[in-house]
Amino acid sequence: MPKETDRLKLPLPLGNENVTRESINRIFEKIDAGVATRESILIPAESDLNSYITEGEYYCPANATVETLLNSPTGEAFHLTVEPHAGVLQTLTTFQPGNLEVFQRNYYFGWGAWKKVPTRDELEVILPQADENAQAAVNVAVKPIIESYSPNLVKNSSANLGMSNWNYPEGSSLWAVTTSVDSRVSKYFSMSYPLTSGLYSMLNSDSITVSPGDYMLQAVFYTWGMNEGNLYIEVLNSASNATIASLVANGNTGWHRKTKVVTIPAGVSGIKLRLVVSGPVPTTTKAISRIKFSGGSADVPYSAEGDDLAIFEQGQMFKLTRDNGRLKSTLSTINFNDLITAGQYFVNPSVPNAPVGGGTGGFYVEVIVDSDLYILQRATKQNSVPTLWVRTKQGGVWGAWVLHTQPKVWGAL
Repeated sequence: MPKETDRLKLPLPLGNENVTRESINRIFEKIDAGVATRESILIPAESDLNSYITEGEYYCPANATVETLLNSPTGEAFHLTVEPHAGVLQTLTTFQPGNLEVFQRNYYFGWGAWKKVPTRDELEVILPQADENAQAAVNVAVKPIIESYSPNLVKNSSANLGMSNWNYPEGSSLWAVTTSVDSRVSKYFSMSYPLTSGLYSMLNSDSITVSPGDYMLQAVFYTWGMNEGNLYIEVLNSASNATIASLVANGNTGWHRKTKVVTIPAGVSGIKLRLVVSGPVPTTTKAISRIKFSGGSADVPYSAEGDDLAIFEQGQMFKLTRDNGRLKSTLSTINFNDLITAGQYFVNPSVPNAPVGGGTGGFYVEVIVDSDLYILQRATKQNSVPTLWVRTKQGGVWGAWVLHTQPKVWGAL
């Protein structure tokens, strides 16, 4: 009985056999058919799948035979594909139409474990659960931050308002505000001058109201090229200038974020932040931005509520006119003595305590208030030739109207 080749089952004549033309033709025909169809190779009983490392297609058609195999991930009939890479990839697919399963493993100086490849149906079950699990994990991570969130108490915390709400301690200077070309900050407080050993350059924030307890101090620093000296933020007791804590930048580093929990001791009701460069330092940029001082010990994201408050405080909140810039209101019955709210008005000429004379038109009135006891009124007559009267309230008592302009009189001597 001649032997057969593994792949195409071609007969291998024995040494005592004669080879005929017909037998050679049959071998060539089988080679031609086998190459064209790439017939899969049968895996016989008691085979070890670890030995299948030659590229090709293999199969085991009977469950009973599969049960005799070594290192199979399944007990069901299957098809096996072997593909080369740096080692070998085996992909095994089971036969049942309604319960298709795919397993894969790699060989590279040894076999890895079989891994089951999820089917589409399994993915439709797994993915929603994975999304739910991921959301739960995010909630666990983010919830403490959200619940611990507190506003930034520093006004002008990233130099976007220039030097507002910051000042130099006595004898200090050199700090400036610089617009950044780096996307991580828009502006920053900078000090670019050299300092010799023992010298300092400092910049103080406005006082911040606090209570005893933990606060989070954070900032981003820039110290590239600064191989000596220090750049840091001090937390000072506003009342005594005593140092409570310091947040120190890394040396010779680009923009980097640092944080520190600061415990405000009993008896301290106000603090200020001090930006400090201590010599010796070279002529390089030393910079600080995105400063946040917030209640609690949680490391919360940077925010700029203090900047919003600073802008609100710097703006004029009282309207002298309507939003469109026109007169605040037209008054027909008010007593001039009761017109004590700052603004611009139009007033009927017949109301009590109005200026006397100057025609029949009403008055454009400007009211300037220092306090309830000290007020200035300017009343300009609505005539073709304007006439202006002025009076003041001094110590709560209105003075007389004084005429400040008169029509020109031609030919007067």
